[in-house]
Amino acid sequence: EVEKNETIISCIKSLRNSRRLSYDMFKTSTGRLVVDSGPQVLTLPSKNRSIIKSSFKEGKILSIDFSTLEPRICLKLNNKDTNGDIYEEISDLISFNADRSVIKRATISILYGASYSSLTHLNISLERCKEIYNVINEYFGLDNIVKDASYVDENDTRKNFFGRPLDNINETRKHILVNNYVQSTAVDISLSYFYELVSILDKELAKPLFVLHDAIIFDVKSSYVEELNRVVNKGYNDNQLGYFPLKVEEFNKK
Repeated sequence: EVEKNETIISCIKSLRNSRRLSYDMFKTSTGRLVVDSGPQVLTLPSKNRSIIKSSFKEGKILSIDFSTLEPRICLKLNNKDTNGDIYEEISDLISFNADRSVIKRATISILYGASYSSLTHLNISLERCKEIYNVINEYFGLDNIVKDASYVDENDTRKNFFGRPLDNINETRKHILVNNYVQSTAVDISLSYFYELVSILDKELAKPLFVLHDAIIFDVKSSYVEELNRVVNKGYNDNQLGYFPLKVEEFNKK
């Protein structure tokens, strides 16, 4: 009633219907999910998440989310790993003090193809932008990922780390190739874990609602929250890329 944005209004209205939610993996070059039919959950703004309520008398809507999934994949693709905070580790490699939030925004921007000159929107000098850019590139080994992401096999096909074909054979921009390679690999990691998680949990007490890229949302009875946390805190072990930590958060907390 108070919302003015027509796109958000349309999204909220779509959540009222009871149609089954279905996704499409083939509308994007990387396989990242888009809603094919049903509630438009992928475009629901954070401020409106409180409209989603638990079906249990005493229940919670919880999000199970990978921690820094795509940056962590970049490290693992270069046979590196960390048990610490990725953004704090990058901060320690820089010659000046930079807030963690600035490093996080810079990292995400660079992994999505930003040049060092475009980092000036972070309100730091061009010289410091260049240093951050160089440190992040070296930390994640992005030049090595470009080689893997650019490779075309004998069937004129590019594939992600797990061998799933990518629809980007005509792409030449390095940052797009890296993004496609890493994002598609992240899709496969996420969906593999979500499938495993749903099979482990009691679906009468933890009802899977929908997927938001590298997060899955559950409606959980309060008495089962401790068990869900116990399962999720084990993380996910992929037999090729190794361990990935996860976190549990209240999805619709104001």
